[in-house]
Amino acid sequence: MSKLSKPILFLAFLAVSPLSAQTIGASSLLNGSVSSSFTGPVAEPPNSASFAYAIDNNLLNGVPAVLSPIPFTATAGASAFSWGTASSNNNSTSALWFRPGSFSNVAVETSFEIGRLYYRNGTIISGTGASQVDLSMALTFSSPLLQNPTQMINSTLMMINTTNGNDPIASADIVEIGSPASLLTFTDPANRQYYLELTFQVDQNATDGSLSDQDTFRVFEGETGQAVLMGRVTVAPIPEPGGAVLIAAAGMAILLRRRRRD
Repeated sequence: MSKLSKPILFLAFLAVSPLSAQTIGASSLLNGSVSSSFTGPVAEPPNSASFAYAIDNNLLNGVPAVLSPIPFTATAGASAFSWGTASSNNNSTSALWFRPGSFSNVAVETSFEIGRLYYRNGTIISGTGASQVDLSMALTFSSPLLQNPTQMINSTLMMINTTNGNDPIASADIVEIGSPASLLTFTDPANRQYYLELTFQVDQNATDGSLSDQDTFRVFEGETGQAVLMGRVTVAPIPEPGGAVLIAAAGMAILLRRRRRD
């Protein structure tokens, strides 16, 4: 992020309230496409007037000079967000790119590629960084034929600055999926709700490959990394760690009350 600080990015997904019930079956094969956009960037505290950014939500319309060179061929529905003022002529701004994909003949409970997220860890002047930006993804399902085939997944990327150190691994930027599941408007004959579960499949050919796992990927100072964003339509999303602890604690409290009554 800057010479003295690094951002840790948390990808937090917001559940979308169902508009109408739509029915799929366990044997349904899903087909469709994805598009994306970045909106609502927020400056890092104290919200300095020096905050500088650029957004392009259709890279076919041309790429702002501050974003060049982008690490992939521009496609319709791709989006890019760049922020900060480079600390010198030899440094680049920080930037995020999302290149959406398409999917075909994907079974429920089976992972598929939604798109690729790229992160450029630029060295920028303190006070010109971003603390968050929203990423919206529209998944349009062409099969099965649904009444409202487009599912909107709204997400927030939170950027938290940490101090740089001499250890390049410890100082590497991190992109993390903070909330792994978003509610979809799908139902089935058993009235079960469906979720879109998200994980990373790290591209081992990228600069960050050896540092990453399915929940996070990291990028060294001055480098650009990429990870495949995977989706899975599921009726059994991975529980939040905090939620599992609360459930266990509630169960223990009930057990203790019963013992006291006995």
